[in-house]
Amino acid sequence: MSFVSVSPAYGLCTLLFVTGISHATSDLRVEIASPKVEYVVGEPVKISITLANAGTKQLRVAEASLLGFQSEYLFVDVAYEGEPLERRKFDYVCEIGIPNPAYEGEPLRPGGRLETALYPNLTRNVRHGNSWRRTFDRPGTYALTIAYEVPEIMTVLGSSIKAARSNTIRLTFRSPSPQEREILEPLWTDGGASLSLGDREIHCLWDRARLAAVIERFPDHAMTPYARLALAKALLVTYDRTYQTEAISVLKTLSRSSPDFRPEEVGLWSAVALYYAGDRTAASAQFASLLRRFPSLRMTPAFVRYRVLSDYGSIEEFRRWKTERRAGIDRYAPREE
Repeated sequence: MSFVSVSPAYGLCTLLFVTGISHATSDLRVEIASPKVEYVVGEPVKISITLANAGTKQLRVAEASLLGFQSEYLFVDVAYEGEPLERRKFDYVCEIGIPNPAYEGEPLRPGGRLETALYPNLTRNVRHGNSWRRTFDRPGTYALTIAYEVPEIMTVLGSSIKAARSNTIRLTFRSPSPQEREILEPLWTDGGASLSLGDREIHCLWDRARLAAVIERFPDHAMTPYARLALAKALLVTYDRTYQTEAISVLKTLSRSSPDFRPEEVGLWSAVALYYAGDRTAASAQFASLLRRFPSLRMTPAFVRYRVLSDYGSIEEFRRWKTERRAGIDRYAPREE
């Protein structure tokens, strides 16, 4: 994925990207982008992040899968309309709290890129303990920068790159209408923890009945795709085949009615639903199709786990790919024609 001021694609959908000039203390470049500039307060936010080696020598960095699954390496620097900048940490339910000093990360060849997604919906102020709150809780404009920092204790990984800062993006939030508030409020019933997981894990604590009610009342509203995706995950987490069939139906409706809405996530959870419904063949085929459309999904723990479960033979492919990647070989990197 290339990051420019205006890009024609995000995955396979047409959206506007907000980007800027990235800043770094070395050859490591950290780039972030948002699919749009204007949001409603309470609307879930997803941003893409890329670690790129702009130098001529190999770098060693944290694996993209860990960047999206814990908060030891990434911080959110947020400034709200002229107020002092706040350094905040991500909230992930499955956060790993203690860095491993022996962790060596992975090599990033010159010109190489690691891409993943972040969900900065619930964060806490680093200086004020465990004060978790919504990151974008008021109408107005927020300047957002991601800081990549390696703890000093991780001497092996830190010997190459210790810190780098991303470009700054600005997101504007407006007050929700009564309808928008009614649709979005059920997504925050657990305080926002499930929204912070995004495509990392299936676990969620959403109220299925409440989500189904707002979908039935506002089937064509612009905010309803968020409720449909949440309902599908709430059905999936039951691990009941009856509910998996219903989840598949919800995701099919979502894909048909809103084809540009997070197609990589909709596809991922559709494949997971097929697996839990007992159709491993269809699940495996969908995972393979997704991988061709969205190669960066192989950085997502949930994708790797459920693809292997649906097709045990794919574990050798992942092992081979990871071995090659650690050796600086990336068969899936963009190449000039």
